[in-house]
Amino acid sequence: MTKYVWHNEQIPDALVIKQVHAVLVTADGRILLRIKNGSYRLTGGHPEPTDQDYMATIRREALEEADVEVDKIDYIGYQEVFEENEHYAQMRVVALVSKIHPATPDPDRRGKWIYGRILVTPDEARAQLPFGELNAPLIDSAINIATVNKYFTGPINQTRELINAEDKQSPDEK
Repeated sequence: MTKYVWHNEQIPDALVIKQVHAVLVTADGRILLRIKNGSYRLTGGHPEPTDQDYMATIRREALEEADVEVDKIDYIGYQEVFEENEHYAQMRVVALVSKIHPATPDPDRRGKWIYGRILVTPDEARAQLPFGELNAPLIDSAINIATVNKYFTGPINQTRELINAEDKQSPDEK
């Protein structure tokens, strides 16, 4: 069974960072989540050798998975992951969405797979993400950092907005 532990501090040098994920926020205070198999997810993935740093990983993943460009990026903390034969870190950052593009297929997925995208309030993100008790400290930290670093232009917009539905048809379907 996999165990996750949240940390609001820097990742120890001895701990390998296997994944980097972002809480994508908009200037109106909403969180952009991606929809995969009907479930809400953060955007992110594995660092690639061509990524100059972890922030480059987030910029690349944001374009590939969520079709968005990000401006400001700030470190939040990390999830320490204990699996049967592995122990590693999943870095978490908050990033300001500067541009939302039309949806396109994720280049890392075979066939035609366009993730759904939805803008939700921080409260809905806390309730819907699949991390259970880790949701609140992650979202709270992201919103606090974004507020301090002036990501937001006003009060949080309370409107839930589906940008596009998920489309996961393979070329063999139809």
